Amino acid sequence: MKEIIAKIRSDYHRYTGKGCQPFYRILLYLLFRRDHSFNYCFWLRLAHKRNWAWPLALYMHKRMSVKYSMQIPRRCKIGYGLYLGHGICMVINPNTIIGNNVNLSHFLNIGSNKKTAATIGDNVWIGPGVCIVEDVHIGNNATVGAGAVVTKDVPEGSTVAGEDTDVLRIPLADIRKIGMTPQQALFESATSVLLDEAYRRYLAFYSKTPSERYRDLIVRCPEDIIRLPFNELASYLSVSRRQFLRIRETVNRK
Repeated sequence: MKEIIAKIRSDYHRYTGKGCQPFYRILLYLLFRRDHSFNYCFWLRLAHKRNWAWPLALYMHKRMSVKYSMQIPRRCKIGYGLYLGHGICMVINPNTIIGNNVNLSHFLNIGSNKKTAATIGDNVWIGPGVCIVEDVHIGNNATVGAGAVVTKDVPEGSTVAGEDTDVLRIPLADIRKIGMTPQQALFESATSVLLDEAYRRYLAFYSKTPSERYRDLIVRCPEDIIRLPFNELASYLSVSRRQFLRIRETVNRK
């Protein structure tokens, strides 16, 4: 039971960014925040092994699986810090092994016609609409782009995308193994860092709500906020002019 509580606390940290909290705070978050992704993780953890809440956990896990079209078997081996993006439409083979601090997005399918399924390492981000087939291994710190079909192993620290899982970024250590000259390796390393930073900022931008992006813009460019027209600011936040006015009023009120 201690391991289950520890995993629930690690999931709570992934969703809220808060450190170790008393368990009653996690229960309050479960009851009043209406975050169904975290709620699903909570009952999934409790349904994994027999405990004092096991009967209720089985019922809630089955109920939420049907409601949100989620098929994550309770006997699936999952590490600490699981994060479910949007928390809808996921099908995961029961033999899948998932590491620590893994992000799973909607419309994910991890399947296998055999008894062995995929093994996912630590700190892996998997985008929406990904299909992972058979017993492939996804290395630590890897990123799988949206809509990818993974049929072969993904190297550690790399970024893959597309139907043939084309490798878009390779760790510098692997580049040196290929036999490049120091100048070529330095160029590839610099390019990789720039692409990784651009991709990280792209993900960070779309992972935040328009209100959060507006607050960040106020902190970074307070003078430009006054000068720019409403239409341009609304276009930057990907919202309508009316939605932008509501966001501005809410932020200014706080």
